[in-house]
Amino acid sequence: MRSPAFRPARTVALLLVLVSGRVAAQDSIATEVITWATRPAEPALRALAFDRVWQLVRERYHDPRLNGLDWTQVRERYRPQLDTVTALEGLYSLLSAMVSELGDAHTRVHDPLRTAARRANVAVSTGVSVAPVEGLPTIVAVNDSLRARDPRLAPGLRVVAVDDAAVDRLFALRLPRADRTASAHSTAYLTWMRLLEGPPGATVELRLADTLGAESAVQLERRVIPSRPQVIGRLTDDSVLVLRWDGFRAGIADSVAAWLDRHPHARGVVLDLRMNGGGSAAETGRVIGHFVNERIVIAQVATRQRRWFGLRSGNTQWRAGRADGQRYAGPVVALVSPRSGSGAELLAGTLQEYGRATVVGERSCGCLLGINRYVSLPGGGELAISELGLLSGKLGRRVEGEGVVPDVPVTPTRAAIARGEDEVLRTAVGVLLGGGAAR
Repeated sequence: MRSPAFRPARTVALLLVLVSGRVAAQDSIATEVITWATRPAEPALRALAFDRVWQLVRERYHDPRLNGLDWTQVRERYRPQLDTVTALEGLYSLLSAMVSELGDAHTRVHDPLRTAARRANVAVSTGVSVAPVEGLPTIVAVNDSLRARDPRLAPGLRVVAVDDAAVDRLFALRLPRADRTASAHSTAYLTWMRLLEGPPGATVELRLADTLGAESAVQLERRVIPSRPQVIGRLTDDSVLVLRWDGFRAGIADSVAAWLDRHPHARGVVLDLRMNGGGSAAETGRVIGHFVNERIVIAQVATRQRRWFGLRSGNTQWRAGRADGQRYAGPVVALVSPRSGSGAELLAGTLQEYGRATVVGERSCGCLLGINRYVSLPGGGELAISELGLLSGKLGRRVEGEGVVPDVPVTPTRAAIARGEDEVLRTAVGVLLGGGAAR
């Protein structure tokens, strides 16, 4: 892969919420704006950060062959470029480009902006979600409060331009610099999804087109919002329980259990993982335990040392099962998309392999490796490394780079989204009910 071209440093600000002297996403006591991108990166700092990233990847990456990559040759190509960057933004772009050579969604460099947001458990959002539909960047979701303020914003609208720049050109510029995932389809998908990313507090103008081609312009503000995955559930008129959440954090499994306990007679359960990027493997295992009779193997794990936390040599197996022995025994469907990654793939793939769920939708990300920790880097960023190699638990199948393949493929259409229809969910309910349809 050729080294990407680096954009000039620009000023980027992040609103940090300070609680009890540390960054947090809870109630605001004080806010501070920190600009980082244009801060100088002195030669000693640049060298220290570069050497630390290169060395840690060489020593800790789960595959000692580094996916067949000549890591020394990568160092020889990238290190001379240190002399071309003078600010932190350029430094972190370079470091990110270097680790992207691994083609691994979990091994990545976070710049100080993303590092602060992760630690604060916040995200920067315009209130709309963009994803490729029929190959075109399309609004697929709009925050309720935003839609109330501006009824023109609705799912199904195509994004034509961002700040007067044509989206095709933006995509072509950003794709070579994107965080590379293990699958090409996921890299492109996530590049479209991140089309509206930028500094908090700034406004962005979108030119939108409806299904008939009529265009309009809207302005959105990028706001800092809490990032707290929660389970959102509803019971359809057909008595199908639909559960959706966007990540695996502490409490998710308990929330899923609560929904199941409230609806013990549901005719089926749909697990909507289409926007779920993963999270805690332990929490994923607990969720799986709500749907299985016994403690099953959910993943086969290997590290560089071929040990799992020193317990024994060789691959170790994570097991799942509900401690109280209770589980949902009815039919289950899992919905996936290219945005479904890591824990979402582990959940969907495990239930699929053990015959506990039918998978509906589009092929998932193919991003199933594991990280143990984030390592702080000079300048305020951090490095994550895939120290854990994961295979599926029952069949020992590789999901990284392959994804979870749906049993029932369904590709959404712009026309249906514009009509407010969810073709994937409708198909899933039909699968559960033997041909019925969601109402």
